Amino acid sequence: MPELARRTALRREDLAEGAYLESLLEAALAKALIDRAFVERVQMGCMELLATQCARYTGGQSTSLPREQAEDILQSIVFTLGVWLKGYPEPQDALTALGQGAQALAEGLQTGLHRVQTKTRATRQFYRLAQRRMVNTDNELYNGTAYGGMAGFFKLYEPRFGAHHIHITADYPLLFYPEGYQGIEFIQLYIQRLDYENRFCRAFPARQIKAALTLHAIEYDTTVEDMHANLCAVILQAALACALCGEPITGLALSPAGRAKLADILKGDAAARLPQALEGIVSEIAISAGAAKYVRHAVKQYAVDMASEMRLMA
Repeated sequence: MPELARRTALRREDLAEGAYLESLLEAALAKALIDRAFVERVQMGCMELLATQCARYTGGQSTSLPREQAEDILQSIVFTLGVWLKGYPEPQDALTALGQGAQALAEGLQTGLHRVQTKTRATRQFYRLAQRRMVNTDNELYNGTAYGGMAGFFKLYEPRFGAHHIHITADYPLLFYPEGYQGIEFIQLYIQRLDYENRFCRAFPARQIKAALTLHAIEYDTTVEDMHANLCAVILQAALACALCGEPITGLALSPAGRAKLADILKGDAAARLPQALEGIVSEIAISAGAAKYVRHAVKQYAVDMASEMRLMA
């Protein structure tokens, strides 16, 4: 690729997936691929869509709504247009589509809405299947989000006028929280990542899971019910400690000799040994390729923190 093209090319990885339309315009403007007039035309087109959506919202009675409500519908429009634009293989193609005028924007909004609705149906179906793989625990934060919160989202979600809404707090902390995402895109990622974590945990005996969570809660002077922790991280750290010490990983607990060995290991660079220890775990338990990739990424990202947490088991 010529040097000029490399400098001016729009790259998908440089754009914000959770605010795609805004970041596309910002990046294109910064690279002088468009001018301020182009941005203003897109903004005007969005305002025309807002008038149409407000009329639909009121059943044709009015295009005027309270400012806060109108701004909320505008955010929904921008989010939905972003979903439409992500369907183009390259950001440059999306930018070209944006420049085709008001009618193209109106058609893009309908295309984006259709994709949001399709994502919602698919995610709801996946969630129903994923519920069968939930961890059996008394942890209120986990249960409140995994069951009550997710189910609540699907009851409240109205993508025609609030596609960007999440509606729930999703307080349970995943290993990789979908920061910056909105609407069904956030929920889709949250449920997928939660399912990866559940698949890993469910590869271990339920009694050992309960014991490992109880021990972790005691170490932090709390209870499993009130514990604010990622359950998968607790189970993963326990399994890694067992693997490092050559003890049965499905036990998720160390013998006195194992604790002494772990204490010695932690005097060195234990974090550097965790990826290899994880490979031993993955080869022994039955989990999907997606879940295995997910926990590998977690160990790579959090190895130092996990090694520090293991001191509680020594």
